[in-house]
Amino acid sequence: MILTLIHFNMLFYSHVNEDNTIERQLLQNSGCRHAVAIAGSGERVIALMDHESCKKITAVDFNKDALFLLQLKYLHVFPNS
Repeated sequence: MILTLIHFNMLFYSHVNEDNTIERQLLQNSGCRHAVAIAGSGERVIALMDHESCKKITAVDFNKDALFLLQLKYLHVFPNS
């Protein structure tokens, strides 16, 4: 699994929603191999990483701390990465 982190200067995401049901259904139905997701707390991104068809996830966020938190969670869940 490849995880890419991107920091944007302007990104507006005002709704906190860590339910990944829709994203998982889209991945399942489309066979998509690359997903782009708002980092947020990282829970949505981590949950998408076990999807069999998705080989790469690009996490974007305005908040550098959110990207750092995602990195910490990623290293905890996938310590050999």
